[in-house]
Amino acid sequence: MHEFCKAADKTEAEAWVMWGCVEKYGEWDEGIDNWAKVFLEMNFLNGMQDFEEDETDCFMIDSGIASAGTIPGLERELGLPHIENPDVKAVSQINFDRGGASIKKKAENEAEFIATTEAKL
Repeated sequence: MHEFCKAADKTEAEAWVMWGCVEKYGEWDEGIDNWAKVFLEMNFLNGMQDFEEDETDCFMIDSGIASAGTIPGLERELGLPHIENPDVKAVSQINFDRGGASIKKKAENEAEFIATTEAKL
């Protein structure tokens, strides 16, 4: 989250307010891991537990060895070549940059909405 905020030229405290976390979790506290409050509450696997191989719209993927690179089973399913030693930092930076651009765009859209709404009042 720190890297996403950095890419958006926002502080984590600013993003905390912008994403509405302050209403649900309270004010940003510099002394703790605020994002843990959000992410530990979420269940990213909701609805995906305990399915069978023959279940409709679900399939099993051989994950290979997690530390050896990208996931061979997923690559096969997507028709992609296996990459043994991916540049994880470079891929992460692309993700951070895209996330930062998205945060910036959201802030611009909100500012434009507020400005046009106030102009109408």
